[in-house]
Amino acid sequence: MIQILTLVRCNIVAFLVVLEKFKVIMKKIILPLVLGFALFLSSCTKDDQKMVNNLEGTWRITQAEEGHGSHSHSMDLEEAHELLFETITFSDCKLKDADCTGSMEFHGGATQAFDYTIDDDATIVTLTSNGISSIMEVISSDKDMHEFSTEAIEDGEVIEVTFLLEK
Repeated sequence: MIQILTLVRCNIVAFLVVLEKFKVIMKKIILPLVLGFALFLSSCTKDDQKMVNNLEGTWRITQAEEGHGSHSHSMDLEEAHELLFETITFSDCKLKDADCTGSMEFHGGATQAFDYTIDDDATIVTLTSNGISSIMEVISSDKDMHEFSTEAIEDGEVIEVTFLLEK
């Protein structure tokens, strides 16, 4: 009987030693790996920062279309400037440091400041001003031009507008 109790006690002690070693492994190896992976997933990607860098500066609408696909037609630039904006300026920004800012100049000279964000895939730019957000879908983009699609309201109707920005 004493031998059985001694054997059980030895097994319990061995189990506690293994459990203590597992705790040490968790604290020193697994936990930092999990936290590091979570931080990696939440950090900005190369695509979105590259897009921010390419957007920096002042851009003007040079072409615009109303509608979608075979139902689209070219817009007069003055009409596009009245419907959207004449120029848009994106300030220099590092996504990891602060919110990105910019401003739009409208037909007639009025200006409006905005904050903007870019999704991780650099396919959506969201402009927010006075609590109202506008979403611009990126069709194509490089350092010399950007093509976006967005929705606008014209004569009380929501329309899709595709526009080209150039410096």
